[in-house]
Amino acid sequence: MAKTREDPPIVAVVTMPHREGHKGPFFEAKCDIGTVTVSLNRDVWGEDVWPEGGIKVLLWDIRSKRKGWRAYRARFYRPSDEKLFNKKSRENSKRNGGT
Repeated sequence: MAKTREDPPIVAVVTMPHREGHKGPFFEAKCDIGTVTVSLNRDVWGEDVWPEGGIKVLLWDIRSKRKGWRAYRARFYRPSDEKLFNKKSRENSKRNGGT
């Protein structure tokens, strides 16, 4: 089976943690595409500590579901990510005619 190309991660901000969801704990995060739901199951959330509201996170493997967007991989946003995203932002700006 051919491996599909994965989209780059998206930066999002946690808006609402839900510790007692009917399918287990999860959180909602806001990003450029809207609100994304993320399970706090170990298979999805790659950290030992759960996020609080206002925390930046990285989301991957985002899919459109009947009730909205869902991320299937996530972790905290780290200082090392800042360099990566600033570099991408500068490259996109140059490509689009910026300085």
